[in-house]
Amino acid sequence: MEKLPMGCSLKIPYEKRKKRVEALLETTEPSVEDGDLPAEAVMARGYLFEPGRVLTVAFKGGDIELHKDIATWAVTWEECANLKFDFGFNEKTGKYRSWSRRNKKKKADIRIAFESRADNCGYWSAIGNDIDQIGDDGPFYPANIPTMNYEDLRSHPPGKQRAFVLHEFGHAIGFLHEHQSPAGGCDSEFRWEDDEGYNPGRLNKKVGYVQDESGLYPGIFRVMENPPWEWTHQQVIDNMKMLDRTYAYTRSEFDPDSIMKYYYEPWHYIDGVDSHCYSGGENLELSELDKKAATLAYPFEQSEIEQLTANKKKDLIKLINSGQLSDEEIAFIKDTFSDILAS
Repeated sequence: MEKLPMGCSLKIPYEKRKKRVEALLETTEPSVEDGDLPAEAVMARGYLFEPGRVLTVAFKGGDIELHKDIATWAVTWEECANLKFDFGFNEKTGKYRSWSRRNKKKKADIRIAFESRADNCGYWSAIGNDIDQIGDDGPFYPANIPTMNYEDLRSHPPGKQRAFVLHEFGHAIGFLHEHQSPAGGCDSEFRWEDDEGYNPGRLNKKVGYVQDESGLYPGIFRVMENPPWEWTHQQVIDNMKMLDRTYAYTRSEFDPDSIMKYYYEPWHYIDGVDSHCYSGGENLELSELDKKAATLAYPFEQSEIEQLTANKKKDLIKLINSGQLSDEEIAFIKDTFSDILAS
């Protein structure tokens, strides 16, 4: 089995958002006035930006050809989402925008690194508007840390490289893992624990735990928490367990072909290839539902944009006037969504 290219993402922003979301969601109930976009106005319809947003991008490390490929692949999302990625290409120098860990001021919204270090490795991205959020002790993502990482992208075939970029930029515009969607119900499909009677035998650190001589399988937790993967228990939960909030999803049906769904081999599922969560192969392209979800989240039609903004403004005002928020929480909302409230 190939090592899944996921891993040690920066956890501090996640914990900050979780704390903020939990505090604010206690004060309001979500509405469903606009169909597939559940209206939890507290966090701007989940992790989504405003349609038409131009997201600047910068690189730290990597060569020009790698930067060019990432820029070319990422803009695929622009075909179906009303967003733009500005990579800061300079025609005179032939180089793209760069950033450094010495930066005190933000050089770009999306800051890409190619690191393999104790505090940052693997493949990951900040989720949507987390890059704009400011907590009690400063920005979720300060100017001197990355918001996206590709540890060894060039070690994969070109098709998979492109798929990884599409996946991470899907996160960057606000989409989460499809296999974690509440609409999928994959929690009940995954083989979390060992089959009863499974005999692990001696661990082969290069291969990991595998099917035993009796045909019984190890559980996901056993496999992923040991070599060669060595995820923490929390990483398994963060990357695979179903999310208990639906505000980040813009589709109402599960999509096994989504670029946002990782391919898991049949042993991951209790029913193997018969599981409805199983994908027949790796998802290397945007699916039709990916494209539909992106257009729904970031519409091109002005009337649809105005409707989204109007719904969001209404929910924000209702929340502010609820009498259930502290002055600090009200200030946070007014600062974060000042453009919407002023519309």
